[in-house]
Amino acid sequence: MFNLMKRLLAISSLVFVMSACSDSDSNDDNSDSENQKPVAEAGDDQDVAVGAEVTLNGAASSDPDGDTLTYQWTLSSAPAGSTAVLAAATSAEPTFTADVEGSYTAELVVSDGVLSSDVDSVTVVAASANQAPEANAGSDQDVNTGATVMLDGSASVDADGDTLTYQWEITSKPSGSAAVLSDADVESPTFIADVDGTYTADLVVNDGTVDSDVDSVTIIAATVNTAPVSNAGKDQSVKTNSTVMLDGSASTDIDGDEITYQWTLTAKPSASVAVLSDSTATRPTFDADVDGTYTAELVVSDGTVSGSADAVTVVAASANSEPVADAGDDLHVKAGTVVTLDGTASSDADGDLVNYQWALTSTPAGSMAALNNVSLATPTFVADVEGTYEAELIVDDGSVNSSADAVTVVALEANTAPIAHAGLEQSVKTGATVTLDGSASVDADGDAIAYEWAIISAPASSAASLNSSTTVDPSFTADVEGSYTIQLIVNDGSIKSEADTVTVVAATANAKPIANAGLDARVTAGTSVTLDGTGSFDADADVLTYQWTFVSKPSASSATFVDATVATPVFTADVEGSYVIALVVDDGTEASIEDLVYVEVIQPQVTLSKQFGADANATFNQVAMPYSSSATVDASASGSTDFTLDTFSIVAEGQNYTITNIQVTDDSGNVSPYFTVISDGFVLLEGQAVEFALMSPLTAGVETNLTFSFEIAETGQTFEANYTFTSN
Repeated sequence: MFNLMKRLLAISSLVFVMSACSDSDSNDDNSDSENQKPVAEAGDDQDVAVGAEVTLNGAASSDPDGDTLTYQWTLSSAPAGSTAVLAAATSAEPTFTADVEGSYTAELVVSDGVLSSDVDSVTVVAASANQAPEANAGSDQDVNTGATVMLDGSASVDADGDTLTYQWEITSKPSGSAAVLSDADVESPTFIADVDGTYTADLVVNDGTVDSDVDSVTIIAATVNTAPVSNAGKDQSVKTNSTVMLDGSASTDIDGDEITYQWTLTAKPSASVAVLSDSTATRPTFDADVDGTYTAELVVSDGTVSGSADAVTVVAASANSEPVADAGDDLHVKAGTVVTLDGTASSDADGDLVNYQWALTSTPAGSMAALNNVSLATPTFVADVEGTYEAELIVDDGSVNSSADAVTVVALEANTAPIAHAGLEQSVKTGATVTLDGSASVDADGDAIAYEWAIISAPASSAASLNSSTTVDPSFTADVEGSYTIQLIVNDGSIKSEADTVTVVAATANAKPIANAGLDARVTAGTSVTLDGTGSFDADADVLTYQWTFVSKPSASSATFVDATVATPVFTADVEGSYVIALVVDDGTEASIEDLVYVEVIQPQVTLSKQFGADANATFNQVAMPYSSSATVDASASGSTDFTLDTFSIVAEGQNYTITNIQVTDDSGNVSPYFTVISDGFVLLEGQAVEFALMSPLTAGVETNLTFSFEIAETGQTFEANYTFTSN
């Protein structure tokens, strides 16, 4: 019995163990077979061109159990107007056409046959494709050899309206040519077609993304005669019964051909019997025998073609004569420079000229230019932006005003034409060697200049020729008696100047001396002025005597010469205004024509202007000195760049000035503000415009109190700007 019980107990235990093992295996099988949710991956966002076929990619979707997936795509949003539909929406890589500009959203759900994934989405942005710009190098040109050629890329276009940049290249030129472009990356560069032949220039434009195809332009240069330019000289106001000298010596011929003169007295008062002394002379004369207006015309010829007629008017009066305003020659300057106008050639037949009145009648858009010292013969202004400025001058003699005369000033950022100066008029003995001097020729850009001299008029039997036409100081022999006119043109490698001329008079008998009153001057009131007539000349080497006189001076002035008969007299410029002084020299036989020198007297002056606006819209408005201001500036600046609080321009007038006692403080002790450009002891050169900025590091949200100040040493004028400044 006992054994039976033991056997039953053992069987029972075995059954329990086997049952337990069976239950454990059953639970494990249920856990392994539980299905897991797949994961949808709709792919990366895309940027495409409008009209492109877009392929979506869900191939990166996955299932943890390794089950086979099915795909279901939906185009959940599209831009207004789009008719896009998905093709093969149940494939891993469906497609659609992005038919309009805008944003498309596609959603993907994948399934393993039991469970579906969460939704995943992808964004496709369609934009109009950038189109390559189109270069247009302009029309082919036929030019005269030696001419300045202006290329023109202004007809280049970009269909997307993008801003274009330019790249020019001279790809072929004649053998021996040294032609180079003035600036290869501007819209309209220039070059000099220096030898006969064909020049080819290529243009490529870029819209910031892609270059255009190359466009080419052809320029054919040939030596073709150009008509000379007649110049009958300045209008004159004279006393009745005086002898009038006309002057055609400023007539020019760009080819350097010799020219002849033909004068005609086309109008005169009804009772006048005036006739020209020599209608073919460079400088004929006539007697203004009665009151009234005389008109003379000049036509010059180079032997092949004649220039257009130019006229000059002479007004003769027995009583007070009307003065004549002369606003000077037109100018080409660099934008941003100080321009000095010149009315010193204005005249009055009675010697009464006393007052000048200038006005700036036209300025470019955005310019804040203003004339300084409008009652002086030589006022100034800053050509602050590119464009054309026009000024008018009226002079009066205390009784009557002149007619207005105008001058044009063109300011450019690009290369500007140089200015030729052929030197001073000379009087020499027949047979003498004459040395010319073009060293006063200038180029505003600082470019090296080349010289082109030519004798364009000489006495009939002269065989005079220059020893060199390309040096700064060529010479020739004045082989016969008479008048020689020599022309100078300079070029900077890209642009030629206007022609300038100088006259040399050779005489066998006593030569009339030539007075030279020296250089014009600008000084401050109270200055002792020393004039210089030592440049006066006598071809016969005769001893000269000097006679200086005041033609005009300010009404309140009591200025007199210490000695008016020496070569270098002295006077005190006691009040502000214009002083006009004449010098006549005498060789003991004959007196010279008077030469004038102008002394402009001004009070010490520093002009300050403040910038308003930024970048292309920036302008400078003049503000008063002494200057004081306070402002609160809350700037949303970021990064490490220091912040510009304000920008100013300062111009020295009449002399150099020194900036001193510079102080820059932060009362809160948070940052270290500073001036740009200027520092303690900085010298403002006369006529120079200097831009400086008031700067501060960023304050990281802390409010800080800044003070900027300085003083002009010579005048005691002060500058102070205070800011409450906060930035990121």
